[in-house]
Amino acid sequence: MIIKQIHSQDAVYKSSPRKSGETSLNISNELSLLIAPSLTKGNNMPISFTLYREDYLRAIGVIFNSLPLYVSSSNSSSVVDENPNSFFKDFQSICSFFGEKTKKTYSVNIYYRDDGRIYLNALEDKTSHFNIRHFLVEEKSSLLFEKVGNEITIRLNTVLDKEQDIPLSQDQIISGNLPLQQIFYGAPGTGKSHTINEITEQQPKENVFRTTFHPDSDYSTFVGCYKPTMISKEPLYKVGELINKLSEIKTSGATYPCHKFAAKYWESLKDLSADEVKKILTACGFTESMAVETGKGIAIGEDFAKKTDNKKIVYSFVPQSFTKAYLRA
Repeated sequence: MIIKQIHSQDAVYKSSPRKSGETSLNISNELSLLIAPSLTKGNNMPISFTLYREDYLRAIGVIFNSLPLYVSSSNSSSVVDENPNSFFKDFQSICSFFGEKTKKTYSVNIYYRDDGRIYLNALEDKTSHFNIRHFLVEEKSSLLFEKVGNEITIRLNTVLDKEQDIPLSQDQIISGNLPLQQIFYGAPGTGKSHTINEITEQQPKENVFRTTFHPDSDYSTFVGCYKPTMISKEPLYKVGELINKLSEIKTSGATYPCHKFAAKYWESLKDLSADEVKKILTACGFTESMAVETGKGIAIGEDFAKKTDNKKIVYSFVPQSFTKAYLRA
């Protein structure tokens, strides 16, 4: 097995802006001897590899979580934004190339130039437009080549941080025994929820996010969306702030200051304890007996609010299961 670390020249996604028109994948002499021992200078030949679908699906996730990154051409370099549409074409090529198969044969060309440079070219599959280079990230990707008999396997390993790169064991590489996301599906009553509950029962509840996919599922029910919500036009105040409000009404010379104060700030007052209400009154020079009158004012304010539009509509983002899980991770 030989591991090829992906550097800037072979990566489509680069860590900084730079110009590069490279479309091939460079190969070392050591790697060439492993995969094409009969190839000589000045010649080229077709070659096939076995690829695993899960490697490329994971790569898209790592790329998205590693932004900002840059893609280059011979004349320019552009930043990749967080628009999911930026990755849809490559995701579609994975689905088209692999279909429902977990692994697939990938045929390209290997060329040994007279100047000693060796590289893989003709990397784009003509039918699906799948291209292995489109999933390579500078210093975050590595390709693991292994030849068993006549079969040559390439495993793509992509990590968020270089320090997290834990080499795969030979057994994992050969068997493809890598962690997978799982979706449970089936008719009602077939045990989906029971199975999931058994798997997650040892996990902290705050780490478990449950969602159900159905024909009407969309972005807003899985990721989230902005929704209108009703809030009170009058904000809620703390005890210290309410003391200041009552004091202002009193010093303004208003008649029945406690009643007017309670009717206006009833939402803030209704959940306070009797002692807290008395504290507000005594702090402003009223006796504790005025707590009864204050209660009447609260009742008047609440009743008035029910008969009038005392609320306003605001739009706020309501996260769903994917966003909650992503933020928790």
